[in-house]
Amino acid sequence: MSFDTLEQGEAFYEDQLAPTMQRLTEAGLLVEGDKGARIINLEDVGIATPCLVQKGDGTSIYATRDLAAALYRKQAYGFDRCLYVVGTDQVLHFQQIFAVLDKLDPWFKGRMLHTPFGMVKLPEGKMSTRKGNVIFLEDVLDEARERVAAIIEEKNPDLKDKAAVSEMLGMGAVVFFDAMNDRVKPITFTWDRVIALDGDTGPYVQYAHARILSVLRKAGGGWAAKAQVQSITGPFLSFPEAQLPGSSEGLAAPEAQALLFELAGLPQAIAAVADGCMATPLARQLVAVARSFSGYYTNCPILAPENEPEVREARLALCVATARVLRQGLFLMGIQAPEEM
Repeated sequence: MSFDTLEQGEAFYEDQLAPTMQRLTEAGLLVEGDKGARIINLEDVGIATPCLVQKGDGTSIYATRDLAAALYRKQAYGFDRCLYVVGTDQVLHFQQIFAVLDKLDPWFKGRMLHTPFGMVKLPEGKMSTRKGNVIFLEDVLDEARERVAAIIEEKNPDLKDKAAVSEMLGMGAVVFFDAMNDRVKPITFTWDRVIALDGDTGPYVQYAHARILSVLRKAGGGWAAKAQVQSITGPFLSFPEAQLPGSSEGLAAPEAQALLFELAGLPQAIAAVADGCMATPLARQLVAVARSFSGYYTNCPILAPENEPEVREARLALCVATARVLRQGLFLMGIQAPEEM
């Protein structure tokens, strides 16, 4: 992700408040409310609470500045969609703002979207700056890295690049934990849920990828290279060209079929992310892929000496496809996929 423009905050729109009020007046939208306040009635579009845009003493409020900002952004960017990533407690506010914009200029209709999110809570309750129980993201990421490093030191002390892997897993754990939960609902943050290696977590999915790469390295014959990223173009990873196996023999087992089914679900999951502005469908699909691979790995021996060549080839090809799906999916979420854990 990169940012083309960083706006300067509310003060940036100060000189546009008067023109915005003038435009609302000319459109015939303003009426006088209690104590001389200026409001816009929205009952005709199903919103019972009027939108307050100016207090009785003439001072502006959030609504005024949000309207001015939207008008500026239309002129500056001519956007396809404008997303407001703000908490669920502001749902009514944005319903009002968008309704006013629709009345003011039909161009806005369907382009404005509030993507609300719930609050992250601690086990003891809601965070509060006054109570001093607020956790900063930087501290969370540092703690995640340290906790993962301790687990690695215990389970695989000889792992190469332990610091780099700890960084991948720690960051991935926090990002994936947030994505796995419906963004609209409040979530309770506990470390056991975040960094677990055997639950619906980032480390669990990352471990599945690392395990596949281990299998491919043991297979030799250039199999591991087929799961390596060659280039990155925007959100897409490019892998080496790979031919389908000459036979599907070895993939008839229910576990292999289940894994194929989950791999085929990636495009639909990505489309759901775009439609809903929420990473949860992708996160859950990656967990489903990782779980299906676990069943496949257990019940369909991949490198067993007794395997016929065509069985071995087909099962390794499915491993490559699974590694690619996991890596691409994690990449879309901003998470790295370690090759060893």
